[in-house]
Amino acid sequence: MQWSVRAVIFDAFGTLSELGTKKQVFAKLARASRRPKDVLYAVMTRPLGLRAAAAEFAPVSLELEPLEAALALELDSIRLFPDTLECLITLNEAGIKIGIASNLAQPYAEPLLRILPFRMDCAWSFELGYLKPDPRIFAWI
Repeated sequence: MQWSVRAVIFDAFGTLSELGTKKQVFAKLARASRRPKDVLYAVMTRPLGLRAAAAEFAPVSLELEPLEAALALELDSIRLFPDTLECLITLNEAGIKIGIASNLAQPYAEPLLRILPFRMDCAWSFELGYLKPDPRIFAWI
């Protein structure tokens, strides 16, 4: 089969993978804050874990242990969709450059990378400082 495609970029969640257990930890943190939109923007455009985000945005009274436990459940539930492996392997064997461009909080990246069949180029919003659809997130192609 002759491929005319040189690269394919996937979104992380909802395309390659899913959360089997959705706890919406960062949304809960945002709702506990006086600036919920700022929280969500910050965790997706800066390398903030849960504790760092809570230290910056959450009220002192917020109990982090339940949120940390919920985040651990979410991260442990990350799964590739059934057809993801075959698709990625087929593209890789065809010499197609494969990448991920995704708006997400830092804690979700590494668990996803661990379950992929090989390393690929990634553009994470939390590393780059801007969100899709900003064209700069695709500049690495």
